Amino acid sequence: MARSMCCLHKKEKAVGSCKKCGNPICQECMDEYQENEKNYCYYCHTKMVAKEIKKAEKTAKKSERLKKRLEREKELYSTSGGRFKLFFFIYPFRYYIGSLVNLVKVIGYVAGKHLLSMGCGGGMVSLIFFTLAIILLGYTPLIALIVPLVLVPFKWLFGSLRPKVRNVEIDMEIEELEGIIENDTTILQNMRDYYEYLQTVVSMPDFDLTDLTSEGGKLFENTFAQSIIQNGSQSAHEKLREGLVEIAANGEIVRKRVIKSDNIFARSTSAAQAT
Repeated sequence: MARSMCCLHKKEKAVGSCKKCGNPICQECMDEYQENEKNYCYYCHTKMVAKEIKKAEKTAKKSERLKKRLEREKELYSTSGGRFKLFFFIYPFRYYIGSLVNLVKVIGYVAGKHLLSMGCGGGMVSLIFFTLAIILLGYTPLIALIVPLVLVPFKWLFGSLRPKVRNVEIDMEIEELEGIIENDTTILQNMRDYYEYLQTVVSMPDFDLTDLTSEGGKLFENTFAQSIIQNGSQSAHEKLREGLVEIAANGEIVRKRVIKSDNIFARSTSAAQAT
């Protein structure tokens, strides 16, 4: 029985198969496209890279949006009219919407537990909790609307919403975001360059990377290809993997910052201590 040939390198015999699609792959593909000790073919690997690039782009956009929000907030803090708009419209609205979203999540969770337990003899108990959640749905929107209108002025006078305190906090958050954005931009460019590198070398079976990365070459400005020339393939791939981990961690930081920005009562007073 003849051995199957690699799905990319048609003249090379397969030594394994793609974890995702099952396509036969040769040793070169196995060495080049292996991730987390799992083997992938060129086609599945490039799709995975494209997916990671889209995720990274979304993270970068969230960071930019949050930075603009903070800059706008600082601008509003500079005038009494702007502070009035923040304290009695923008902050309460964010808190109100956040409260409603969280409530809907709770009700959905309780409803799901109720439906699951109906067939397990626990339907009555779950129904009681579901009923209580429905009652809460009637009162929570009103509470979520009134609470910020009452407490925001006190936060402004005595807490972390005081202009001097909040301006220091905003400056710290913007500075942190600028570092994240700069770092993510570099990582994202390296990911895009890796994707370009993959498409280029697969279309040129007998390529010479030194020629491609020389001035005038197709990959002259490609950071990933240049990294291979300077530090070797293993180091370039390791740097790419580290970038993926780092950009995911930055995305989590930004997500928490957005939640903190939405919830005026979740803000720390670290800036107050700094002043």
